[in-house]
Order: sequence, then structure tokens, then C-alpha cells
Amino acid sequence: MKKFGLIGHPIAHSKSPALFKAAYDGRYPYDLIEGADFEQVWQRFIDEYDGINVTAPFKELAYARADVRSAECEAIGAGNIFVKTAEGIKAYNSDYSAVAMMLLEAMKEKPMQTAMVVGCGGAGKAAIVAALEVGLKTRIANRNVAKAEEFADSLAAVFGPKKRPE
Repeated sequence: MKKFGLIGHPIAHSKSPALFKAAYDGRYPYDLIEGADFEQVWQRFIDEYDGINVTAPFKELAYARADVRSAECEAIGAGNIFVKTAEGIKAYNSDYSAVAMMLLEAMKEKPMQTAMVVGCGGAGKAAIVAALEVGLKTRIANRNVAKAEEFADSLAAVFGPKKRPE
């Protein structure tokens, strides 16, 4: 039987098992694989699971381990869904997809031109790329300005210097 789970730290409070169970009518096991040591929880995925969700603080570390990465993962430098396939471990980023869909829906109701994203971790980076993809001028607020500047520079290579986040 296929087996799925969530890795991160801390995650004891996560609602992911209940959501997964509801989405798949309880057909598959879904475990919380909590630990502060990324190598240890990643190895459990490799040894025991078919697919995992990844949350803080491991989205960027897990991305680096993927064999095949979706285009949005490449732009973001982080992933949150990893699946074992014949080609190896594939990485996806549903944070990006969710933010892009929410922005597109919101823009139907009220046109907007600018987005402000607070934070430049895995989820923040996904939100920044989603905002750029839907055509919004994007500003980043992050406590580590150098990290935000570095990410903005990397995106200028993807989206062009005129669309570089501020």
C-alpha cells in the first residue's frame, strides 16, 4: 500500500493528516515525520514513503535533493511536494500554485498592480514568484535584506531586470 507523510519541525500541530484523510477517504496512511534533523527525516521518506509534503524549515533543503524539478520549483529554489517516480524524486510547489490561483481570483474582483510579500523563506519565495507570474509588480519585506536582495537578483535572470522584485 502506498504511504505518504509530512516532514518538518515543528509539525505536531499540523492539520495535514486530517486534510489528507478527507481528500483520499482514508485510503492511504499519512504520517507526521517530525524531526529537527533534515537528513534523518529525509532518509525516512526515502526508506518508507511514496510521497511527502515538506514544510518549514526544510523546503529548500528538500528541493536540493530532488532529481526532477518543476519549473516553478526551479524559479523558487524550494519545493513542498515530493513524489518517487521511475525518473527519480520529483519536486513540485503547491504554495506557488495556490497563491497564483488566489491572486488571479482576487484580480477578477479588483484589479491590482502591486503585491507585497512579507518573508523570503520557502513559502515567501513561492508567493513572490506567483505574484510575478500573474503580472504584478512585487515588493519584498524580509528581516534579512541581503537574502531578499539575493533572491530578487536571481529572479531578474528568470523574469528580466525590469520585473525584478523590489
